[in-house]
Amino acid sequence: MNRYNFRQLLTERLQIRTNSEEFLLSIDGIQIPMIQRDYAQGRDEEGEIRDRFLGSLFGAMCAGRTLELDFVYGAIKSRDGQHFFIPLDGQQRLTTLFLLHWYIGQRELGDDELMVRQQELSRFSYDTRTTARDFCRALCKMKRLDFSGGPAAFIGRQTWFFSVYEKDPTVKSMLTMLDAIHNNYCNASLPLYDQLSNLCFYILPLDGFGLTDELYIKMNARGKPLTDFENFKADLINWMNDKDNPERDLFLQQVCYNGRMMPYAMTIGLKLDNEWTNFFWSYSKDSRRNEDKLVDHLFLRFFDRLALNNFIQSAPLRQEALERSDLFVHFYAAEQRSKHGRYSNFGHYRSLIGSFDIVQKIERILDRIAVSYDVISKGLSPAWDPDLVWHFFGEEISQTQRILFMGMCSYLEKDTFELKGFQQWIRVVWNIIINPDIRSIQAMISAMKLISEMGAYATEIYEFLASDRSLALEKQHRNTEFIEEREKAVLILQNQQWEDVLISGERHPLFLGSIGFLLDGGPSMHEFQRRLALATELFDADGAHGRFGVNYLLMRSLIASIHNFQELQALKMEDSQSNWSLLLRRNATCKRIIGGFCDAQDVNVLISDISSTVSRPSAIARAEGDADLQVFRFTHEQLYQQIGLHAWMQKANAVALVWKDNHLYVKKYRAWYDMVMLDTYRNFLIDRLISDFNLVTKNRCAETSYFWGDVLELELKVGEFVITVHFDRYQTLFAGLTQSKNLQIPASLQYINAAEYWHWVLSFNYAGLHSELEAVELCGRIGFELFDAENPKSLLSMLNVHLADPVPS
Repeated sequence: MNRYNFRQLLTERLQIRTNSEEFLLSIDGIQIPMIQRDYAQGRDEEGEIRDRFLGSLFGAMCAGRTLELDFVYGAIKSRDGQHFFIPLDGQQRLTTLFLLHWYIGQRELGDDELMVRQQELSRFSYDTRTTARDFCRALCKMKRLDFSGGPAAFIGRQTWFFSVYEKDPTVKSMLTMLDAIHNNYCNASLPLYDQLSNLCFYILPLDGFGLTDELYIKMNARGKPLTDFENFKADLINWMNDKDNPERDLFLQQVCYNGRMMPYAMTIGLKLDNEWTNFFWSYSKDSRRNEDKLVDHLFLRFFDRLALNNFIQSAPLRQEALERSDLFVHFYAAEQRSKHGRYSNFGHYRSLIGSFDIVQKIERILDRIAVSYDVISKGLSPAWDPDLVWHFFGEEISQTQRILFMGMCSYLEKDTFELKGFQQWIRVVWNIIINPDIRSIQAMISAMKLISEMGAYATEIYEFLASDRSLALEKQHRNTEFIEEREKAVLILQNQQWEDVLISGERHPLFLGSIGFLLDGGPSMHEFQRRLALATELFDADGAHGRFGVNYLLMRSLIASIHNFQELQALKMEDSQSNWSLLLRRNATCKRIIGGFCDAQDVNVLISDISSTVSRPSAIARAEGDADLQVFRFTHEQLYQQIGLHAWMQKANAVALVWKDNHLYVKKYRAWYDMVMLDTYRNFLIDRLISDFNLVTKNRCAETSYFWGDVLELELKVGEFVITVHFDRYQTLFAGLTQSKNLQIPASLQYINAAEYWHWVLSFNYAGLHSELEAVELCGRIGFELFDAENPKSLLSMLNVHLADPVPS
């Protein structure tokens, strides 16, 4: 492929290739088409890009070395018998080179030669606005410039410079660029005009005269400002060609692309602007919002996410340090910085996507996506949601989707692509990453590292999982889902029919790929299918299904079936979709019990087994000879036999069994109020006191005979006095007159056991109760000493005497 400098483009014949022939053609000019953006490299906000680009240009010219500026391509269009090159990509570079030739010619050429060169430059024109075209024409007619105050100021004083030029963004950018060129020139080694020929590029006319308007729209639906991705792309291509790149020779090796030999780096640039752009364009062109019709931010998101993948794969850091590292923060936060991404410099990317090996992988990934996106996109759907279509380049991305993106890339970067193998790989990836434990960045990183290491075997994933090669990963990551996938792979390799059978279970919207509880004991295929059928009777997408959800029957049955107290304490008793999904995936006790239920011969036996379970006495066990065994069984039975209590637990989310102050409570996580003591007869005693003596409390659990709070109080209003029954958090109830509720009491009333907070108080031990009968007896004692109107020494009798015949206090 021929290489040209700017002057050659204007004055020499170009090598043109159509689909059928190749020939040389002299062009009559370069026209920036109307559909192109305004000139952007001179914008104020592009200062960093402008300085970097001019630094490269002047550095090459001062050193007398060649600088390749990538390639410029577009179409040849005929107008009034003349042939014009219409650039599709390269407008910004061509405009800067036009201004550079004009400025240096003004500084260094004699009058006659300057006139000739400016006549050549007049073949460069803008069709975006009349003002831009007229400005370029006026520049090429100017005589010698006065540089004392800078070119922009001098041009602005010319009689031909109308005020309308100041409103044209292209003209304003050109003036800014001329001043920047002026500043660089004043600090350069002179002369430079002959060195302009060292600034060169490749010209690639697309299909000769056949460039369509649609292709213009695809390439230029990027908005008017110079986009982040254009800057990124330029830096990527420049890096491939950079003399400081240790792999430069690999990037410059000649390869065949569309029938032409060219440097490998050039093929990447061409694909970025052709096949890969066509793919992203096909996705974005039908978007309703104008900003979503841009392809550049889709590209940049893809590279940002790929760079994060590579950093997680390669960084020799512990997860905590990796999460805090600058590169991780930069690429992970790219989604939040701007929905269209925000590119600053190539330094962030160089080590992550700048190597020859990685560029080749990127090429394979994008090649496959561009050709087979519909197939790949459908293949990314999980078994439980086959209609899910995730656009991996879309604006939003979750932690799970980041891991899926890594899984997708791990397969597509291979030398071969086989749809069945891709589907098998993605199935395994989904079954691992749907893990509910992935709720933090560190958990995401851990999963991404696992998927990355598995990715080396993506094209033979079942064989790898079933072999001893996978044992090292199992030991390293200790991932429950990975262990389950190893078990499944062994079954599938033994009999391919297992794959469809297993997938039928993985499709269940509650199980979400995790069906290990149905595989315990190594069932036959027929036994597994029977288990799955019963599991489907037990569960639907929302958790316990049908009759098994009424009165929380399945959860109560699970609780009743636990025979180890430590396992009971470890069980989160929440009857919800999310908790059932987690229990069936993580809780070995739950998996064993539910798996046992599913071993029933049919659904009728299943119903009978579960219904009878909640009526049986507790079989909970502790250490042999434990004196508190009956206390544990008493606690246990209340959890599954008392429907009212259990209903309150679920509504209050008080679903944890905990020790507090040497007592067992069912308790809401991280709450001090929704907790009920279960290992004593306190609840029975309170309910009996209320019913027998009309005491009141605000601590009743709905309409049940249970009461919440580690400390709670009952009250009885007697005239102006309040009798309080106070249950502490240990084992004692205090009853009498408190100082806070009775500011003073009659002097005639005996002060019994007066203490801090109390004017008059009696105490009783309630933790020593071992039966309802003992609780009834204690209730009788309390009633006799406090509330018995027939007992003249009871507190109620003494208060009534005072109220009938008040004695001054």
